[in-house]
Amino acid sequence: MMVLSPSSPIFPEWKDPPLPLYSSFYIFHVENPDAILEGIKPVLSEKGPYVYRVEVPRENVTFNGNGTLTSTMMYTYYFEQEMSVGPETDVFTMVNPVAVSTTILAKHFSLETKERLSASMDLLNETVFMNRSVSDILWGYQDGFLSLVDRILPIPGWDSNQFGLLFGRNETGLGSYTVYDGTENQSILNQFERFDGRTELDWWYTPEANMLNGTDGTMYHPYIKREELLELFHPDLCRSMPFVYEEDMNFNGVPLFKFVMANYSYANASDHPPNAGFSTDDMWAPSGVLRQDPCRFSQPIAISNPHFYNGDPVLYQSADGLNPSKKDHESILAVEEMMGLPYFFKLRLQISALMEPVHGIRQVENVPRLYFPLTWFEQSVEADDYIISMYKKGFVTTEKIMDSVQWLIFSVAVVVSIASVYYFIRWYRRRQKENTVKTGEDSSYGLEGHDGMRDEPQQDKISVDSEVANAQDELNSGMESIQTSDQSQTEDDIIVLLPGEEEAANNGSVDNTQYEDEHPMVYIAK
Repeated sequence: MMVLSPSSPIFPEWKDPPLPLYSSFYIFHVENPDAILEGIKPVLSEKGPYVYRVEVPRENVTFNGNGTLTSTMMYTYYFEQEMSVGPETDVFTMVNPVAVSTTILAKHFSLETKERLSASMDLLNETVFMNRSVSDILWGYQDGFLSLVDRILPIPGWDSNQFGLLFGRNETGLGSYTVYDGTENQSILNQFERFDGRTELDWWYTPEANMLNGTDGTMYHPYIKREELLELFHPDLCRSMPFVYEEDMNFNGVPLFKFVMANYSYANASDHPPNAGFSTDDMWAPSGVLRQDPCRFSQPIAISNPHFYNGDPVLYQSADGLNPSKKDHESILAVEEMMGLPYFFKLRLQISALMEPVHGIRQVENVPRLYFPLTWFEQSVEADDYIISMYKKGFVTTEKIMDSVQWLIFSVAVVVSIASVYYFIRWYRRRQKENTVKTGEDSSYGLEGHDGMRDEPQQDKISVDSEVANAQDELNSGMESIQTSDQSQTEDDIIVLLPGEEEAANNGSVDNTQYEDEHPMVYIAK
């Protein structure tokens, strides 16, 4: 039974996942930054991957005593140079998310305030585009402009003078997860009951959008069905993402159900009305992006599929160098049906910053309007050779064992049947011998019964002889069945024992004359 308890065989793997998790980052390098400031379409080139191995142990595991347990997943990243196209020090030209986000947030300020902000950007050399290393982009860099912005627009996290897409995310947790342990209902195993103490989210605009559904993606319930909707919640997504069945697949000999992120996941309300709660009317959000403003302190950042795959063409046609592809940019969750464990998982996510012209801020007055891609990453988990071998030993061998057990049960039934017939024959022969002796002593035996009724010994003898013949036929048939099914087992392999005769059987000195018909029968098959 799959449950999350200290004695469960799956608990150690749940607490400290053994499979290697990798995050591969791809940076969008800007080829024509100056032209973009004049309204020309951006030209982008993708650089990567820059790969990090991620360890995600669960800490502070607490069993709550109500069918749930709480833990914190701690993320630690280790750069894998050999798996990457270059070192973390590689430098790229990319859009400056602090600068463009500030201009969007200030667009409704007075003209005077916006002009002062523009002057401050010049003074601090804060430009719309910047040259930064991979390490800077991901883990943070010093930016004096953040102090100025914090005095005008206080934004949590910006008061540190540091900014990075994953700043503060290394060697840290992303909140407490409370999930069901499966002891009361296996169908909700590892599903969220609470996140950070809340049974629902509070970022979005409708109860449906704020629902806390699914698991963290590390484990689902046993006996997955193709028609199910699997959902995944992660704090960086700010919502539960739906995955739908696409097809069966085979991964290194393991049969899996392939689920993919639903094509309506990033759709707007016009294309998918249930998504109305993820945006407001004043947000420009074509289908294909999910604005993160509500859960990112009003920062105009959006997430999407890489290269805006499955998105409105206006998104990927806004820049040269974007080529959405199902093969490269679709998120895949492939689970093993019986256990509900992902053997192949690729979560692909792009981060973009909204750029649009803002009157009064000279640096961006002429820029085009678009969601400007910053980076996309793939978080991947694949079952290794050890896990595959464990699957094959566990499930394939289990199938063989079940087949063997079925044959063993059949064989035992045949042996018991043969032993019973053999015992009956022996009993009848002894009884026949006794009757012969008694008949010689008293010729009236069997002729005069109770109440004047008379028995018919000759007819009884014929009936019993018939039963013996049938029993002998059954014995021969049963022995032939065993010999046909297993040539190594012969009639001599069946030894019928009475209690106390096991020792005699071991030295081959069983005395058949010692059998008594009142003793229960046991059997031994060599």
